[in-house]
Amino acid sequence: EKVTLSIILDEGPSILVQVADAKNLVRVLPLTFQLMELRKPLVLVLNLSDEATTLGIKINTEELSKILGIPVILTVAITGNGIPSLKQIITDALLAGEPPNVPFNYPREITEAKNKLKKLNLQEGTEILLLGSEGQAGEISEIQKRFVRHPSEMLFETYYKSAVEIAAQTTTTLSK
Repeated sequence: EKVTLSIILDEGPSILVQVADAKNLVRVLPLTFQLMELRKPLVLVLNLSDEATTLGIKINTEELSKILGIPVILTVAITGNGIPSLKQIITDALLAGEPPNVPFNYPREITEAKNKLKKLNLQEGTEILLLGSEGQAGEISEIQKRFVRHPSEMLFETYYKSAVEIAAQTTTTLSK
């Protein structure tokens, strides 16, 4: 997590593309929410969609895209299914340059801490990620110490709850 964050912040990519396993949307979305915080255009690629289909999992990517406010596409990388469309979606997202907004509200304590961190003139979008990271120093560490529970626990609970709700709205499992 720290390495990924470091690369994203240091390299400053113009767009983020998250490639994830289509078979378990609930496990995918918490990372999606963290990437959304970076305020960069984001595309969610749900790969292994053939395996999801075999398991009876159907994802409504249109609805998921609408809820998340980012492009979402199903692919099967090994066969190339969805890859031509993915290339166009990435190009379109890059040209649009629209950063996403997280589709839920944080607990009051997290929002207040985020606002305090904004005053430190950190790189835009990093406040929540730094707040939830272990081993921070200085002002960030002092803000983290004010919490009864570490902010990472509260963030995970928020992400997980939202992931479950969104997956329930956008995924159906068909009986075999």
